[in-house]
Amino acid sequence: MGFVIAGVPAGRGQTNLPCLLDTPAPQGRCQSAILERWVVPETSLMVTIAKEKAWAEESLAYLKPFFPD
Repeated sequence: MGFVIAGVPAGRGQTNLPCLLDTPAPQGRCQSAILERWVVPETSLMVTIAKEKAWAEESLAYLKPFFPD
């Protein structure tokens, strides 16, 4: 018996990021969050690194509109 934690790029997962970002933190509470991407290792280190890079680029493209300059 076991399980695998497998992630996806930001915007493709189950977290409702727009709702999370629109909800103000209660007074006196931490207003930071950590979004992790759990990449399942591929057949080789180089393929896994390429997947990580692609996911990072896709995630940044999704997240940037939420944080305008």
